[in-house]
Amino acid sequence: MRLLQVNISEFRSIAEQVLPADSLVVLFGPNSAGKTSVLEAVELLIAPSEPRRVDPGAREDVFAYGSVFFELSGADLPGSADAETYRSLLCGEHGDEPTWDWLEDGISERIRHATLSQAREHLADRLAGGGPAGTRADRILLARSLFNPDAVFFVGLDDGIVMLARLSSLPGDAAEAAGQVAAAAGEDDPLREIAAHLLAHGSARVSVLADVLGALSSRDTAFPPVVILDGDPTRCPRSLRDRCRASTTASGACTLPGSRFPAGLGTGSRSLMTSS
Repeated sequence: MRLLQVNISEFRSIAEQVLPADSLVVLFGPNSAGKTSVLEAVELLIAPSEPRRVDPGAREDVFAYGSVFFELSGADLPGSADAETYRSLLCGEHGDEPTWDWLEDGISERIRHATLSQAREHLADRLAGGGPAGTRADRILLARSLFNPDAVFFVGLDDGIVMLARLSSLPGDAAEAAGQVAAAAGEDDPLREIAAHLLAHGSARVSVLADVLGALSSRDTAFPPVVILDGDPTRCPRSLRDRCRASTTASGACTLPGSRFPAGLGTGSRSLMTSS
């Protein structure tokens, strides 16, 4: 499982923070800026557990809220951890609700113990056959592409895990098929709705796969390299900024709000620079 982005809400001194995590991450700021809190929040979001540090503030302050964006880039490798994670998510093994019954009544139970290839094929066939928009060939091509691990990513929320497809990750012919399906007439057609959303927004929700974020807690997670530096971000040497930008895909500046803890408990300055 490879992290792409983590959104943190209401954790220790952090009100809202977006942490790009698809390459090198640089956390830069003075003592008590919240650098360690960022890493603790990521850990708690991926694998909910008791916090490592106890704070003098309200107990709810030490539990992280937010979302985790990730992909399963190794899901096409038979026997890999990513393949098993993808199979268990598709087959609905992490929730009590029927994951795919919006496609066809009883389908969730029928694929519950299927292999990954069986589940992908069965779901794609049902999605392709679930409406009239577009030609049969375009529908099959698009539906099968939507279950390709290279074309999807996942968002773990407080109440579950959602699978989404990316238009930019679809093969060229599948992207063209999405355009054809979206442009065709068709009522109550889930595949047409997905295609239209892909074209309008670049990504589209395919389905909710789990009703608990804890489904991630036992999975192997690849976190990118992290560099933590103490100092005043406003005095960050230009050479360091240039080196961060050369080593990563983006660089940005973020400001953390003041801590809600009483004065004298290490609130300090709340500046944080992140690079990804």
